[in-house]
Amino acid sequence: MSQRTEMARRIPSQARATTTVDTLFEATARILESDNSAALTTNHIARLAGFSIGTLYGYFPNKHALLLAMARREAQRQKARVLHALVEAGPDQSAAALVRLVIRAAVRPFEQRDRLRMAMMKLMMNDRDVVAAASAAHEEVMDALLREIAMRSNGTMREIGADTRFMLHAAISGAIKTVATERMDIFETQAFEDDIVRLMTACTLRS
Repeated sequence: MSQRTEMARRIPSQARATTTVDTLFEATARILESDNSAALTTNHIARLAGFSIGTLYGYFPNKHALLLAMARREAQRQKARVLHALVEAGPDQSAAALVRLVIRAAVRPFEQRDRLRMAMMKLMMNDRDVVAAASAAHEEVMDALLREIAMRSNGTMREIGADTRFMLHAAISGAIKTVATERMDIFETQAFEDDIVRLMTACTLRS
């Protein structure tokens, strides 16, 4: 029995379950970062995590379910980071500054582990469940961002109806998705950030 497994058994059940899942996620992340997709099997994940395959299947019925859970958790973490950044923003922040806060909190998923991020995006970007979970989180962020901009706009904010809001969300999410999967070389550049800021402010503020 591994030391990690023995330690996990001494933790109360709910905390132990969280620890087990976190350990399985980290083992999966390490395999993905190794850029050896052939090694990404449930047996390898369980062995690297220090658990039996039965323990893994007690939490996830298959590899896809595990990856889906990882993606969903990261979507929630991103949302929490962005919403926290908005709450902490001062009352004198401009619309452009607020948009930058959101971008900087949102474009670095998986704690800046670049190879992991790329591997997860390639594996999960076209999964409908992941896309739906991420989209719901992004819409909540968009609502919060628009509220914060409106509070500071001094009447210069445009009327944002449901159709405009949908198109704005689609444009920004689409740009981030495309650049993240096809042009990682510009994903975290100042130029890309500036383009998103210009798009968002042009659509929300009167000239």
